[in-house]
Amino acid sequence: MLDFHSKNLDLEFLLRDASHKDLDDIATLGALLNTINLPANKSELEHVVTLSERSFSLEEAVPANRRFLFALVDKTNKVIGVSQVIAQHGTLTSPHNYFQISLDERYSPTLDKYFRHHTLKLMQNFAGPTEIGSLVLDKKYRSHPARLGRQLSFVRFLFMAMNRHFFRDTIIAELMPPLGPQSASSLWNALGQKFTGLDYATADMLSRTNKEFIRSLFPGGDIYINLLPPAAQEVIGQIGPDSQGAARLLSSIGFRYFMRIDPFDGGPHYEANFEDISVIKSAHEGHLTQSHEQTNTYGLIGHFSPTMPSGKRFKAAYLSYNFDKASQVILLKDAHRRVLDLDYDSKIWALSLA
Repeated sequence: MLDFHSKNLDLEFLLRDASHKDLDDIATLGALLNTINLPANKSELEHVVTLSERSFSLEEAVPANRRFLFALVDKTNKVIGVSQVIAQHGTLTSPHNYFQISLDERYSPTLDKYFRHHTLKLMQNFAGPTEIGSLVLDKKYRSHPARLGRQLSFVRFLFMAMNRHFFRDTIIAELMPPLGPQSASSLWNALGQKFTGLDYATADMLSRTNKEFIRSLFPGGDIYINLLPPAAQEVIGQIGPDSQGAARLLSSIGFRYFMRIDPFDGGPHYEANFEDISVIKSAHEGHLTQSHEQTNTYGLIGHFSPTMPSGKRFKAAYLSYNFDKASQVILLKDAHRRVLDLDYDSKIWALSLA
């Protein structure tokens, strides 16, 4: 285990809700990812940040519309990483689309031939799951000993544990598959482009604001995978090199692949029941009390106050603490309390990352 006491790694970074003051930093990170949920376009990104501010303040009254963008900042308050939780991915106006992979078995007694064919079928969900995603960390910090990518990932589960009623029973994560040059998708080139007449980049951009064309133009019946070109078959359900770490982390806390994929690029959807996610089950609530002894549990300590100004509504940090289960007390050093700008007896949450 790292010696956090000597290196003070637990005091270097803070996780908080994103604000408009962070827009330039977030735009730099968005250019590295450029996804539907974290676009490279600054005007689109401004909408993402605005919705996140409304969500953290609870001004967005419809829980299904809430999206929470978390920012990881250094001591200068510069944003060096972000991650996101979409409270409900799939509504009446913007359904959750995916391909379900199924097995079609065929046998001919006449020929004594037996075949197992895998098929794709486009499905929609209008009351969709919660989605975790849009995690990106500045390249300079990806090998940092404080394992900042892990903090960015797990802070979402801490917040979800703190606010169970905001989120759905099913949680998904969409992982990127291997992509070709210029992020080309072999599956889209073989399938989506033929039925929509759009190249991958154009379709991806359009789907950020309007998904109607997917249901209207995609085939409605079973698509036999073995009829697709080999390059398209090979990427279905596969995990790209940049998503391997995320897949291992998700698998370690209870997520599984249930043969559902993205209809654009074929990337796998990992899924878990809210109550089965191990880090959510291990999170606990308590009242903050000062510790005069050594604290020896390491994890994320978080506090949520929606009435505070933007950028201060949610705060979390990787700190050492102790938890007294009998008295429901979380003990912190006074210096660590000041990192989160909390008063004693504040209600806080802890998620162990030992």
